[in-house]
Amino acid sequence: MRKVRLADLDAVFGRFGSQPPEGQTTIFAPDPQRRFSGQQTADLAAVRADKKNRGDFLPADYVNRMLAGESALRVWREYRGLTLEGLAAKAAEHGVEVGKSHLSHIETGRAQASLALMSGLAKALGVPLDALI
Repeated sequence: MRKVRLADLDAVFGRFGSQPPEGQTTIFAPDPQRRFSGQQTADLAAVRADKKNRGDFLPADYVNRMLAGESALRVWREYRGLTLEGLAAKAAEHGVEVGKSHLSHIETGRAQASLALMSGLAKALGVPLDALI
């Protein structure tokens, strides 16, 4: 699969006039009437396959929070609509025991999590492990 940088998405998909939901910024929205070159078609197929394999994409305002240095764990937890307690409960469903205070410490950088813990949290959030690291 060919990786596409976010800066290149505009070149792949073009600019569109659709309005994003209130308070959110769209990164791209393919126009079904647009004709793509062979490489652009391959890129589009790769992005769609990646989305299918990874689940959903994170809206731009959440991505911007991570780019500004906020904890990926916190951003994904809030995107999923979970409290610290809710994430701890979901993690327990995946065989990982963690308290909400420990989660808070991980999110704020006051504690580091083991790979096993991060893997369980990634499963609980429904994201690949590399999304949290």
